[in-house]
Formats: sequence, C-alpha cells, structure tokens
Amino acid sequence: MIAVTGASGHLGNTIVRMLLERGLPVRAVLRRLEPPSLEGLPVERVRGDLLDRPSLERAFAGADWVIHAAAFISTQDADRMSLERINIEGTGNVIEAALAAGVRRAVFVSSVEALNLHHGIVSDAELDAFHPESTVMAYGRTKALATLEVLRAVRERGLPGIVVAPSGFIGPYDFGSSLTGRLVRSFLHRRLPGYLEGAFDFIDVRDVAKGVIAAAERGRVGSWYLLSGTQIGVPGLMELLAEVSGVGKPFLKIPTWLAIAYAAVAARSMRLLGRIPLYTPNSIRILQTGALFQPERAAAELGHDPRPLRETIADTVAWWREREGLPRAPEEAGRSREATRASK
Repeated sequence: MIAVTGASGHLGNTIVRMLLERGLPVRAVLRRLEPPSLEGLPVERVRGDLLDRPSLERAFAGADWVIHAAAFISTQDADRMSLERINIEGTGNVIEAALAAGVRRAVFVSSVEALNLHHGIVSDAELDAFHPESTVMAYGRTKALATLEVLRAVRERGLPGIVVAPSGFIGPYDFGSSLTGRLVRSFLHRRLPGYLEGAFDFIDVRDVAKGVIAAAERGRVGSWYLLSGTQIGVPGLMELLAEVSGVGKPFLKIPTWLAIAYAAVAARSMRLLGRIPLYTPNSIRILQTGALFQPERAAAELGHDPRPLRETIADTVAWWREREGLPRAPEEAGRSREATRASK
C-alpha cells in the first residue's frame, strides 16, 4: 500500500496514475475526497491535512510507502507564513506520522528551488547541497529547511527517507493549472503580450513521477536525487511552443528590469483580487540564474533518463487543447487520423 500526500496535485495525480498502471494499491491522502484529477481512478481516498498530525497518522497506518508530494507553491514572499506552516511544519508532521506508522520507505519531494541556483552547475553528486540562506525566494527557503529536517530524521531517528528534487515540471494531467501549465494555456489562447530573457530547466511531470517511484523502489535511504530535464531559454521555449502548436509566438521582448517592475505592481494588484499572477519578481529572477543541473546520481542509481522536451511540449499542448476544446493544429490532427487508422 502506497500513501500519497498531495495526490490531487499535478505531480501527485501523475504519480497515482503511474502506480495504478503498475498494479499497486494507492491511498490518496486528501483534504477534499473527490478532486477532479482523481475522477474514475480506483484509489482509496482518506482525509489528511499536513497541519493535522493525527489525520496523517490515520492515513499512513498500514502503508508500506509514503510519498510526500504535497506542498504550498508560491513565488511571492508575501506568502511566507503559509509557506513556512505548510512546507516546514507540515513536513515535520509527515515525518512523525511516517515514523509512527513504521513505513518501509518515505520519499519526500523537494525542489531545485531549495538549492543554490547561483552556483552555476548543480549536481546531486554534492552531498551537502541544501542551504536555506542561498535560495532565491521564500518558497525555496522553506523547501530547503523541510529537506534538512527529513535528512536529520534519517540520521538521528531512523526514518527510511529519500529525497528527490525536481526542476520545473510540465506535462499533461495539470488539473490545478500549475504555473507552467498556465504559461502553455496562455500561449494557446494568445494571451502572452511578450517574452522574457532568461532560461530554466524543464522536465516532463511523468518523468518526475517515474523518478519518485524509482526512488521508493531502489533509492538509497538518506540520499537525494536531482530530477532535471532540459535547460531552455524563454525565447527557445516560445519557438518550441509555436512549432508544436501552430500558434504564433509573441514577438515583443520585455527587458528584465521592466518585467520585474511591472510584475511587482501586477502581483500586488492581483493579490488584492485574490488571483495568482503568472510572473512575479521572484519567478523572473529565477529565470536569470542560468543554473545547469547534472543528475549524476539519479541517472546512475534510478535510471533517470528524461524524454525530449519537444515530446513533452507536444503532449502538454494536446492535453490542454482537449481539455479546453481548442482546435488541433494540422500536424496534431494528422497524427490523430494515423493513430485511428492504425487501431482499426
């Protein structure tokens, strides 16, 4: 039995789907028992809240593995209090509940944001890699502190914990509309006024899910694994989206200084309206770090081998088009007709 926190999220529901494909029983730990992302999936649903330790102890009872994929993700430092409570205190509760349940494996999903992205090259061959003071924003700091708590519990209390740190994941099954999903969606609806300079590493959410499960199966307790994919500049990402979708790319290049200034004003305004901005000053600064990731240990020990980014983008575009009822590009329609003929 595998208990998954955050099972309704983008990564969480992808992990659940992959576990089910392997014929493994899954217990989804949820605040709401009927999320759209798990509709029709044969999983056990139990209530669990990261800030309610007894609920986690009940949810983990009898589980062999715990996969902790739940987190509060925000690029706004104004959310510091919620970030600290959910990501740090919540992870502490997961640790205690996992120890109480006596699980055999506990995989904790951290983030590359918890690493020093100003370092230039980041490798999971580096043992001492999580330094909260070196992170770019409050989210990364809380994930770094939570990760250190996990590793401390491994050393001092015998927690069978393993940590994975994915880069920016993107892909289908994005029912909650992640930041990367919103970027693709905005592109398809032609709502992007321009593009920014900078680059980041993106990986297919399905490859992250595969890496999480591999960590549970054969990862070394006390180790951390970098699950990265392909670094691409924002202009290159716009080109790729345009090629795959047939939608024209934005041609307005927005200077970084102007983007940060505008994002600061827009973020405050949208916060008052209860909306989440696509870009914030912190997310723009992340794009300027230019960090390169080397998943050496993940490749050697977990068999990490991410698929080409173009394939990911094509599948993501197709998923959003189907979900939103958008017309397919001629290339997609042709592939669909070929697949239909092949199935007959």
